[in-house]
This record gives sequence, C-alpha cells and structure tokens, in this order.
Amino acid sequence: MQAARWLASFVVGCSLFSSSARAQALDEVAATRAVCLENAVARAQRQRGDAAVLAAQVLPNPVLIVEHQLTLAGAADRETILGLSLPLGIGGRRWLLQDAADARRQQAFAEAHATTFEAALAFREAFVAASVDQAGVEVLSQQQAALDALSETLQKLAKGGEAASYDGLRQSTQARVHRQLLASAKAKALASRTLLEAWTGHEVTLQNRELVALGGGRASSFGTYVRETPAVQSFLAEARAGDLEARAARRRAVPDLAVFAGYRAVAVGSETGHGVALSLEMPLTFFDHGQAEAANADAEVQVARSLAARLRQQMKAKLKAARASLTVLEASHAEADTASRDALLVREKAAQLYAAGEASITELLEAFRVAEEAQLAKVTLGESIALTRLALMRAAGTMFDATLDRDCRGVAGGVR
Repeated sequence: MQAARWLASFVVGCSLFSSSARAQALDEVAATRAVCLENAVARAQRQRGDAAVLAAQVLPNPVLIVEHQLTLAGAADRETILGLSLPLGIGGRRWLLQDAADARRQQAFAEAHATTFEAALAFREAFVAASVDQAGVEVLSQQQAALDALSETLQKLAKGGEAASYDGLRQSTQARVHRQLLASAKAKALASRTLLEAWTGHEVTLQNRELVALGGGRASSFGTYVRETPAVQSFLAEARAGDLEARAARRRAVPDLAVFAGYRAVAVGSETGHGVALSLEMPLTFFDHGQAEAANADAEVQVARSLAARLRQQMKAKLKAARASLTVLEASHAEADTASRDALLVREKAAQLYAAGEASITELLEAFRVAEEAQLAKVTLGESIALTRLALMRAAGTMFDATLDRDCRGVAGGVR
C-alpha cells in the first residue's frame, strides 16, 4: 500500500525526458538513476531549503524617520528631524536563526533524499513486477507452444474410435483455455511495461531470464553497516533546527537596541539652528521574552526526536526480518531451479509414454500442468527474492550501490 502511494505521487513528480532521450533503452539501474536525477519534487524541496538560508541572511531594513513640529499659536517655533533608525541586533538572535536556517536546509535536503530514495525503490518494485509479468508470459508462451505441438502429435497418433476422439477434444480444449490465459497475461505485462515507460519517458529493458539477480547480490553481500534512513535524517535535522530556534527565541530576553541618528533643524522666530539628533531605543522585555515561541519550538523538537527514534526502531526490525527472509528464500532457489528442470523432463517423458500407449491423456495433461506450475513457481520465487532485497534496502537506508546512493541523495551539499 505504501509503495502504491509513492508510485502515484512520483509518477506525477518526476519530469519526463526529451524526445531524443526516448530512443535510448534503459536497464534497471540506469532507469533508477534517471528517476532519481529527474525528480521535480526533490528539486523543489532542495530549493525550499536554499530559500530558508537566503531568507536568514537578509539584513533588517533601516527605518527612515521624518518629523516636523510647528506651533500654531504664540511664538513661532518649528522643528524638523530627518534621520535613520538601525537595529543593532546585539542579542545574537540573528546568528542563531542563521544556524537554524542551515539546519532547515539540511532537513529539506534530507526530505528531498527521502523523496528520491522512495521513488527509486517504488520504481524498482514496479520494474520487478513488470519483469515478473513478462517472465510469466514467456513461461505461458512456451507452454502454449508445447500444447499446440501436442495437438499435431495427437492428430498423427489418432487411429479412430471414441477414445482417440475424446483425447483430441480434451487436449484441444485445454489448449484453447490456456490460450485465453496467455492473452490475459500478455495484457497485464503490456500494462506493466507501459507504466514504466510512462514513468521514465524511456524504453525500458526488462530482465526476464534471471529474476533472482534483480535488486543486487546475495544476502551475504549486503554489509552489516547501515546508515540512518533519509526519513530519520530529516527528523534529526528538524530537531536540530528546533533547538536553535528555541535558543534564538530565548535570546529575546536580551533587549535588541536600535540607534537613531539624523539631522535636526530648529527655527525660533527668524533664527534657525542646525544640529544632529541621536536616540537609543531599548524594548523592555518584562512580559514577552520569547517564552511562548521557545516552548512551541521545544515541543516540536520532542516530536521530531520521538518520530526519529520510533522510525529508527521500526527500520531495525524490518532490516532484521528482511535479512532473515532473504537468506531463506535464496537457499530455496537452487531447489526451485532443479524442480523446474525435472518437471520439464517429466513432461517430455509423459509425452513419450503417451505416444507408446503407456500413459493416459489425463496423465499427460497433468504432466504439462505440473511443468508450467514449476516454472511459474520459480518466477514467483525470483520475485520474492527481488522484493525482499528492495525491502532490505528501504530498511537499511541505502541501495548498497555508491553511484545510485549519490544520485538519489542529490547535489553534493545535501545531507550525507
């Protein structure tokens, strides 16, 4: 369900490539890299982080003050003041907020990494599904060819009589029913492949022969080291930013002085005096000294840290489960391969026995059915191994491929 949600969002978020690039067929790794590099949502998230840093670096504007005083009765008295008021920022909030903005940038980059990481894994899961569908079509096609060939054999062996007519009718009916199953499988495989090509904007080369090779090496090749998942990194960066913002809020207890300096002209009667005007503004932080803002920031920090701890624990459990499952599945692959070969051999011998009159049509068709089931079971096992590897990558926070990890992380300035 989670992969389906990611799939729906990232098909919309990922940019399509140019028409010249569509002519290039991509394999699984190349297509995954393209999904990471061309993700528009991730680019927007990184841009949001850069904008936070830029906003924190902007200096406060000075204030232009123009004041003119004039007496309306009695002795003529006029006073004009023109000057600028400039906040000094001696409380240090500006520097803390800049550090907090840098942490927010790291959070945004971690969110972008999580976006591309999940998009890449969702794409690889869809790639596995399309490869499995195509492999199923190949198995069914081979079975259909064998059934059609058997029809010709039965026609040559038919010697008349009700038994021969029954055998031919039963076998031809089985072939027609199987042809319908093959048509459905082809339609499903076409839809899966079309989804991949619509997602990437490229022709995609599916891997049908060795599904067990999808998603990387064997369980023993996945190292024991794991990094923090991108989602956990995002929560930790959010907590760091919240800490700094809480500290900046508490700095409001230190009065932030503002200095005013300007020109002053005073006219009394016909005489006009010229001079300067200086003033110092100091807010009194008796009531509001940042306590409310700091309390809100502290609460958000606790939420972020709690979410990071919970997610980290969940990923550790899923990682352990995926490794255990992958070891069991890989151990059964050799047996599935042997069973598939043996089932094909049994089918061949059953056809020979039927031709010699030593086996019934029921036994022959049963041998055909078992051979197909054995091959499809091997395909299903390959799918389970590939999907378990991807689940292990999701839990470990890495694809165990330095190039893919770099491309899905984004620009070099992102969270490591």
